[in-house]
Amino acid sequence: MTIAEILSQELGQKLEYIENVIALMDEGNTIPFIARYRKEMHGAMDDTTLRTLETRLTYLRNLQTRRDEVKNSIENQGKLTDELAQAIDNATTLAEVEDLYRPYKQKRRTRGSVAREKGLEPLAQAIFLQDGQAPEKLAESYVNPEKGVDSVEAALQGASDIIAELISDDAAIRSNLRRLYQATAMVVLPTPGMSSSRICPRARIAVKTQSKVRSLPTMAFFTSAKT
Repeated sequence: MTIAEILSQELGQKLEYIENVIALMDEGNTIPFIARYRKEMHGAMDDTTLRTLETRLTYLRNLQTRRDEVKNSIENQGKLTDELAQAIDNATTLAEVEDLYRPYKQKRRTRGSVAREKGLEPLAQAIFLQDGQAPEKLAESYVNPEKGVDSVEAALQGASDIIAELISDDAAIRSNLRRLYQATAMVVLPTPGMSSSRICPRARIAVKTQSKVRSLPTMAFFTSAKT
């Protein structure tokens, strides 16, 4: 589906009118001019509709540009599969594109990457499987002072860093959590006596419930580990 077809569907306007307005905008015509003097070309759309069209046109063009940039970057790494390319093409928001790109984005050295360098990725994978084995027991064989893993606790911390990074880079989980917050989060204004721990310092958002977070399969390890 072309950008013009998407806009036609979103705004409920004829495709011909949408294409005419896009052409007029690309020629440098302003919204007031198009609305007043080119009514015959767009079916007398009002200013609000035209401005919505302009905003969405810019967004969708930026989205397509970013899709292409991300695919090219991943392809240059030799990691672009047909399935991944299709997922990127089907992404309808910039956030979705960035979620898909996140595992392939060149990163600075992180706690997770340091833990991998210490050979703790197999431990992280074993813990993540949650097959009933005690994490402390699994971690014993990964204690190696020469690699900077001085204790079971250090091994477990490194494995936790790797797992946290894996989950953070998972596009499906990020999408699910974003929908969860949109559906269940509420803006909380600070009141006298309210604990600051309940409020996000920047957005001041509190989540109504943790029960739905627990329902996400990949999050089970973290929620159960705290209870």
